[in-house]
Amino acid sequence: MPLISQADIRISISGDDARIFKTFSLEELDIPSPFSVESCDLTVSYSTSRGLGIEGRADFSIDRMGEGYLGASASTRDGFALEGGFDFDSELFDRASIDLWYRDDQLGARGTIGIDRADKIRGIRSANITAEYNEGDFSAEGDVQPDIPGVQQAGLTVAYAEEEGLTIGGNLQLTANPAIRSGAIEVTVNKRGDDWRVSANGTAQPAIPGIDSQLTVGYDDGAFTAEFSGAYQRGMLSGRVTVGATNRAVGEDGRPSGDPLPEGALNIYGAGSATIQIAPWLQGTAGIRFDPNGEVTVSGEIGIPNEVEIFARREINKSIFSIAVQVPIVPGIVAEVGGGLGAVAGIGPGVIDEMRIGITYNPAHEEDTRVTGDAHLNVPADAGLRLSVRAGIGLGITGASATGGLDIGGTLGIEGMAEAGVHIDWTPSEGLDLSANLSVHAQPSFTFDIGGYISVRALGFSVYDERWQFASYSFGSGYRFGIRLPVHYHEGEPFDISLDDVQFDVPDIDTNQLLRGLIGRIA
Repeated sequence: MPLISQADIRISISGDDARIFKTFSLEELDIPSPFSVESCDLTVSYSTSRGLGIEGRADFSIDRMGEGYLGASASTRDGFALEGGFDFDSELFDRASIDLWYRDDQLGARGTIGIDRADKIRGIRSANITAEYNEGDFSAEGDVQPDIPGVQQAGLTVAYAEEEGLTIGGNLQLTANPAIRSGAIEVTVNKRGDDWRVSANGTAQPAIPGIDSQLTVGYDDGAFTAEFSGAYQRGMLSGRVTVGATNRAVGEDGRPSGDPLPEGALNIYGAGSATIQIAPWLQGTAGIRFDPNGEVTVSGEIGIPNEVEIFARREINKSIFSIAVQVPIVPGIVAEVGGGLGAVAGIGPGVIDEMRIGITYNPAHEEDTRVTGDAHLNVPADAGLRLSVRAGIGLGITGASATGGLDIGGTLGIEGMAEAGVHIDWTPSEGLDLSANLSVHAQPSFTFDIGGYISVRALGFSVYDERWQFASYSFGSGYRFGIRLPVHYHEGEPFDISLDDVQFDVPDIDTNQLLRGLIGRIA
């Protein structure tokens, strides 16, 4: 008998009765692995008068699985046999006992164990398992129903190995929910320290808008987390986020914490930083937060570039007056007199700076987006007046002409920065609308230049043209000159300024006095 093959047998003779017996010690029982004998007072005897007898019991255990015993069999008609039982860990199973025996030189066990209370082990709703030990192998078949958020109803397998102990596990599919489109996890139930724990790891395809990469799924002792860190793209947002789904409450720091929520409800959590392209003219960086329902909210002030150009530079030329007269003197000779006063203005580029922008934005409801704030509008502006006088003598014959004379021109110019505070109120339907009144004024001096020219033409073509600069003088400082213009910009419409928009504040120029003073300077 392998079980007691290492024992030495004692013989006792009393009168007509011969008795063979043995009380076994721990070392003398040959129990196969993974059984470990804990105590033994088992005595086996055979008497010529009473036959086979068994007294006492042997107690043993299996590491991280349970403990059992073997004792006298109810019947000895078939020779040496032991009967007993094995109790699995009651911290794991509600129904934990199976039958154990030794007969026909083999150790065997069989029975049904199970978990009946849903709150017994976090992560397991119920279990019903048929466990068996036969010819040195442990096996278990049955049904273990998990209680993990988002997991389809499916069975888990049960196995035992000396290194891991009793393990319940399997590959389970995840059901679709507000956070997860599909996925799979590998579930294990084993003993860690004094407690049985359910854990799982896997991956899932997210159902969170804007997230295309896989979620990393984890479950440990009731806490479920599916999380992703990486690129996020949705609507006007583009950036990087950490986002996930959990069955726990979300703390003030935006991370899962505390005990699992009742009924396995899942919360979505997360935060990050993203570039938000509010409009073609406005792009900034904002913090974003994921609400428990999966929607994204951007609120508060956003950081924006130092300057935003909203329209390009425009130039305007305006003639205030001009004259050109030819006076015949004698046949073939004419006197030419010309002149004029013109104004020129340059406006832009228009730049918004010093912006303080607040935004409320949800990609799921872009139509409700609103951007409000205040900004500083800078519009570089320059303007000038050009007063010109031209006088000369011309000689003309058939097919050819020659003209020579003097040019006197005066330029009065200013440049500066037109500034205004503007309020920004932007919605997707209305766009940006800005209105401001800008003006630039100064009291500059005229700068006059005196030059000469000769122009010869023949048969309609220029034969000779030459100009000379003789002198330059500054004159006068009491001429107040400037421009005023209303600026109106509406997003999506071209920025256009017409002559009707610009008002030139032109000084009252007494040309006779100006010329007398200029001649006096030249003389």
